[in-house]
Amino acid sequence: MNHSLYLGAAMVVLAGCAASTPSSEQALDAEAAAQARQETLDDILDAPLTAAAYAGDTERCLSTYAYRSVEVLDDQLVLFKGNGDKRWINRLPRRCIGLRPNEVLRFEMRSNRVCETDSFRSYDRAFMTTLSSGNCTLGQFQPVTPEQVAAIEVAFEG
Repeated sequence: MNHSLYLGAAMVVLAGCAASTPSSEQALDAEAAAQARQETLDDILDAPLTAAAYAGDTERCLSTYAYRSVEVLDDQLVLFKGNGDKRWINRLPRRCIGLRPNEVLRFEMRSNRVCETDSFRSYDRAFMTTLSSGNCTLGQFQPVTPEQVAAIEVAFEG
C-alpha cells in the first residue's frame, strides 16, 4: 500500500480547506474596512465648521440652482457640489442597493428643489437607460468644506 499517496492526497484536501479560510477572512477584512471608513467619515463630519465656511447646520432641501453636480461616494453617501466652495454630504437613511460611484442620479422632485425624503434612482453613465439601483431616499444635506471632502475621498480610497 502506498502511504505517501494517501498522505499527499490528505495534504491536498487540507490545503483546500486552508485556502477557503482567506475568503472568510477577506469578508471580515472588507467589513472591518467598511467600519473603519464609517468611523473616519464620522470623525471628519464631526469636525466643526467655522462660521466663515457655512452658516447653519444640516438643510432639508437644496435649490437645483444651489448645486452644479452630484457625485456618488458609496451606497449611502452622495456629495452635492455647489458654486465656489459650497459642498453638501447627503447620508441616505438606508443603504441603497446597487448605488455605485460614477453613476448618474435622476431625482423625483416636486419643485425646483431636491429635499430630504425625495426619491432617486441611479443609471449607468454609459447606458443612460440601464437602471443600476433600486428606489433610494435622500437624507439631510450636511454642509462640508472642500478640506472635509478631500479627507472623505482619501478615506474611501483606502
